[in-house]
Amino acid sequence: MKINLYDFDKTIYDGDSSVDFFLFNLKKQPLLFFHIFKMFYVLIKYKLKKIDKTQMKVVVFSYLKKMMKVKLQQKLTIEPVIMMLVLMIWVKLFVLI
Repeated sequence: MKINLYDFDKTIYDGDSSVDFFLFNLKKQPLLFFHIFKMFYVLIKYKLKKIDKTQMKVVVFSYLKKMMKVKLQQKLTIEPVIMMLVLMIWVKLFVLI
């Protein structure tokens, strides 16, 4: 079961869920470390009022889009291999009978 949970008044989750979510993803995909530099640059621009909050969030959370592309590529390369293995096993079972 998947649940979307939003805690705007911090009654359920104490802390910044965006930071914790990024750290969680960083453990799964260490190459996300290089996104930190981009994030800091945009956060500085936001603090200096060079960009608005929406522009800042688009850049900060852009790593999610890249992660989804990587996951999709992995899925597209792994599934055909699994299907071929299943097919080979299936064929061998029926050839032996």
